[in-house]
Amino acid sequence: MKISIDIYGERFNKLNFETKVNDIIYIDRDGYDSLDCLSIENPCRVGIEYDLESYGEWYVKFIEKYYDEMIQAGVEEINLMINVFYSEQCNFEIFGREMMNRLGRFPIAYPVSVYQTSDAELEEIRSLHAKVK
Repeated sequence: MKISIDIYGERFNKLNFETKVNDIIYIDRDGYDSLDCLSIENPCRVGIEYDLESYGEWYVKFIEKYYDEMIQAGVEEINLMINVFYSEQCNFEIFGREMMNRLGRFPIAYPVSVYQTSDAELEEIRSLHAKVK
């Protein structure tokens, strides 16, 4: 699973917002050359089955911590873009009840894309997982 926080706004100043973030993050710069949008990822890059709770918790904490700064920087839209990859059977839980309850305080969309992949492609995606201290 790969999640990103995609934030947009006609008046969004991403450089101003980036200077306010003091956590380790991964910024996906592919396709986001515009100054009015930004795609932020957990520094681990991908969530691995059996470790999805801590992966999802990172996103919840990030939004709780930086939501006000996002709005002050001109963000008008927040999407938690969820990409799910599978090879045989596709079962997943996106965040748990408690995390969804916490996220429910914020006006966020949850677009989901699901991709059937070969085992080799799935291993390549898993290789993106970085160990972060």
